Amino acid sequence: MGCTYESKFKTTERLPKLLNAFVGGSNATDYWGIFGDNFYDRQGEVTKSVYDQIDLKTKSKIMLTVPGNHDYWVLGSPLVGAGADQYANGHMQWYAQDAKAATETSPFDFSIDPSKEIGTAKKKPTITNSFWYNQIGNTGLIGYSGAYHFQEAKPYMAEACQWLKGQKGLQIAVIVGHWDVDGLGCESDMAGPALYEEVAKMDGCDAFDSRGMLKFVMGHTHCNVPHPHGKIDTGFMVAGQGMEGCGNYGIPILDTTEDRVRFWNFEVVSKDGKDTYDEVMACVTAKGWRACTDLAESWLDIPLNTTAW
Repeated sequence: MGCTYESKFKTTERLPKLLNAFVGGSNATDYWGIFGDNFYDRQGEVTKSVYDQIDLKTKSKIMLTVPGNHDYWVLGSPLVGAGADQYANGHMQWYAQDAKAATETSPFDFSIDPSKEIGTAKKKPTITNSFWYNQIGNTGLIGYSGAYHFQEAKPYMAEACQWLKGQKGLQIAVIVGHWDVDGLGCESDMAGPALYEEVAKMDGCDAFDSRGMLKFVMGHTHCNVPHPHGKIDTGFMVAGQGMEGCGNYGIPILDTTEDRVRFWNFEVVSKDGKDTYDEVMACVTAKGWRACTDLAESWLDIPLNTTAW
């Protein structure tokens, strides 16, 4: 796979160092994630080369992930799926999440053997292997894959919303997906903005949404931007990491401390080519990212609204 901005962003060198500084090197970071298209890897060699550069402190933090279109089909679409593709079977095992499947058969549902199935749709793992929900501190998280039909996902989304409703201490809920638009293996009602609209109506999630405390985060279109597709203060795109697209690169951070919801974007290469990597790294390495937010864009900064809870 090509990487349009690799030489400009220096992603091979910088990505592991950024993760080690922002995640492993900071007590302020509780968890981190990669929301699909995890290194465009069919066989595992690329993934291993990246993780060999990530230190143990970073890898010891809670890690969240969902598969993207390139994790199913390395060329990005079921129309060009090939026998060598992993169809997210490798993804679900390397990035093992506490998925819904574990409530029925631990740790995954291996009922689909991709080596024996014919046709790209049949080689995908069951939806329960990529659907998860959990609580970290005051934040409830729902992770899902857009590579399935909405009617398959709907009962699990409803279950997750009911679960959120009953958890003590939750102040904000975040839906995590990959696709921001349909196509390339994703139907229109499974892309992030459309799915958010459906989930926001479900019992449990509707209470969070009514307080402005139901958010969604996604990748796919290669930009780091707030409010994608008109979802002001609700949706966030975090995919400016090297491929074609907006041409920006950085580390976005969700911060739910001090009774506020804040979204920071530590941009290290801007759309116009300004490179602040050395400045950002020097500050974060020396003082931690909380002391360096003057170097970040503020995408969101609002009170945690608990008045209706």
